[in-house]
Amino acid sequence: IDALCVRVLLKRARQGASLAPFPTLFLCWLVSDVVSMPLILGWAILNLTPNLASFLVSSRLLKHPPPDERMPYWHTWQILFRPIQGLCWGAAAIFFHVEGADSFVNDLGVLIVLIAVSAVSIVNMAPSFRTLLGYSSAILLVPAGYYFWLGDAQHIMFAVGLVLLWAVALEVGRDAFRQFADGLRWGVINQEISKQLEL
Repeated sequence: IDALCVRVLLKRARQGASLAPFPTLFLCWLVSDVVSMPLILGWAILNLTPNLASFLVSSRLLKHPPPDERMPYWHTWQILFRPIQGLCWGAAAIFFHVEGADSFVNDLGVLIVLIAVSAVSIVNMAPSFRTLLGYSSAILLVPAGYYFWLGDAQHIMFAVGLVLLWAVALEVGRDAFRQFADGLRWGVINQEISKQLEL
């Protein structure tokens, strides 16, 4: 069952990496009126680099599947790598923060994109709760920590909201993992029963 979960996780890692340019480009377009182009390009490159690496490695592993006994190694690789992707996403809150009249609307726009990406990732990472834990912590708690550090009332509210959303994401993610693993387990049991009935 664990090896099957990792194989599905790799498929979803490739799918997620192939879709990552769309929210990345949307976020860059969203902040383009108030953030300098070199900063936007710097963050876009920072954010897309781990996604490209994830796409290439996952594609290779799906094309040439490792044996089941090597799956724990590749699961560990996912557990360590996904927080890097989350950190790159979460860094958008720091890269794209501006002072002045545009601050509230700009920060809110960035947060909406980060929350949407985080929510979609719950489904994408359902095969591994530990992978989701690292990713969600990075994508939501990095901005929360930065907003706590800024210290004004508006950003404290944003930070508290992000911490609450993080807690909700983990609870929903835990349930998604249980349901996913149970579904696989019952699928394997049904296959075994079918084979026995054919005999």
